[in-house]
Amino acid sequence: MKSIEEARRKYAQLRDYDTPSKLRAALKSEQGATLCSDGLRSICWKAFLLFNNLDRAQWPRRISESRSAYSALRYHFLKYIEHPDDLQSTVDPLADDEEALRSDELMRADIAQDVDRCLQENFFFREPATKTKMVDILFIFCKLNPDLGYRQGMHELLAPILWVVDRDAVDAKSESDADHDLLLQLLDPAYVEHDAFALLCPVMQTARIYYEHREQPSASGQLDTIPIVSRCQHIHNDLLVAADPELGAYLQALEILPQIFLT
Repeated sequence: MKSIEEARRKYAQLRDYDTPSKLRAALKSEQGATLCSDGLRSICWKAFLLFNNLDRAQWPRRISESRSAYSALRYHFLKYIEHPDDLQSTVDPLADDEEALRSDELMRADIAQDVDRCLQENFFFREPATKTKMVDILFIFCKLNPDLGYRQGMHELLAPILWVVDRDAVDAKSESDADHDLLLQLLDPAYVEHDAFALLCPVMQTARIYYEHREQPSASGQLDTIPIVSRCQHIHNDLLVAADPELGAYLQALEILPQIFLT
């Protein structure tokens, strides 16, 4: 967790840019790596994915609305998960709730199985609190997207988002003045989970196509190829072979599936 003084120094590097296009151009330039590593990556992500602008006067309202929305979703979808005794199983009208709770518990078990294996070489991802955040975020996302549900690999998209938001958080005990209230609000450690969820949602708008696939045979009687597998096959069979024929032939001779080393 950063001190407010460290965050202030890093945030100063972003104040030279007043439009997303200018910031995007800077990030793509030679100074981009330094701007992200020495700056505040999570604020850049929020500017692009959550705020869609660099008008800092609007940021407090937007971040407050986003966090309030997640708090409401969290209460709605986790109230019986966190407080199962509130579900009166003896009352017939709640029979549907009981069935839904069992289904939710199965989904959370599937998510937890992947989360338990996620980046275990990093202590942060071995912490129970981190695992709980990841399971809750992915569970709520899946409840909002029942047509998609949970797919293996979604946790790998969430992991770096949660890591960056958590690393950028500012020590809540740090002293500041009114000029830095925005910085403290954007990097409030109490809302790491909320902000990670808010960033995951727009990422999944683009990435969800790789998780969408029909499990039923198509009209031809064959199962559709999963989009992410199709993309991996294209990289392996076409792009890699064109760029490095020797390596491509070697991997094909070993019969290593492209989705194993490309995902």
